[in-house]
Amino acid sequence: MALLAVLIATALLVTILMRQLFTPVPVLIRSLTDIAKNQTAESTPYTDRNDEIGRMAKAIDALRKKVIEREHLLEVKDEALRFQHLAHHDELTKLPNRVQLNNALKTAVNSLHQGDVFNIMLFDLDHFKAVNDSLGHAAGDALLVEVSQRVQGLLTHNDLVARLGGDEFAIIQRVMHSASSEAKVLAEAIVSTLREPYQFNNQEINIGVSVGIATAPADGRNSHDLLRHADLALYAAKAKGRDRYMLYAAGMTMDSRIIE
Repeated sequence: MALLAVLIATALLVTILMRQLFTPVPVLIRSLTDIAKNQTAESTPYTDRNDEIGRMAKAIDALRKKVIEREHLLEVKDEALRFQHLAHHDELTKLPNRVQLNNALKTAVNSLHQGDVFNIMLFDLDHFKAVNDSLGHAAGDALLVEVSQRVQGLLTHNDLVARLGGDEFAIIQRVMHSASSEAKVLAEAIVSTLREPYQFNNQEINIGVSVGIATAPADGRNSHDLLRHADLALYAAKAKGRDRYMLYAAGMTMDSRIIE
């Protein structure tokens, strides 16, 4: 009888120990598996125990909290990158905006000390306002997106095109050999490509483009002068009848602003 009592007590003790020590282990393993899958919503069980299981559970829950913190930091980083992208890109066309152009132009100007040469081109669309007025801003927006895509297809990886606002764009063209020759080739391609008809809701749209070009360092060694001279060349192109390009020449003035 005494032996039987000892055996029963031992069996009960072993059962209690099994429940206390071995039942939580699969549960904690599942918790770790969930954490590995980024499923961190539920707290880890058994953290209130003051034994080895409790210490293991607390360590797993600390890991869960670290994973949550890491995910939050990644979300913050992604959001910061998104805002940084928005700050430097045009929302409609996804092209670089005026801020990024100014930064790129400063970098290009600094490279003049190393003997680099580049062209700055300003262009806007001829009769774009008429498209907005007759077909609405949805047509105008679609037109701007396609214009940006067509121009991007004409550039090399060293060039940059930016939307300044409205139908105004700018290009920084890195010169490899001849500034004027390379400017003319690209400008002629822009005029020719953007002259081709556009389609919106089964309706054909025809526009043109006027381009003004200044070359660094010949036409200026700072951003202000280069943009001003390219702008003068742009309005000289408009004064000549639009749908063309002009290179800046000394003595150009803007006698009157050309209205669309």
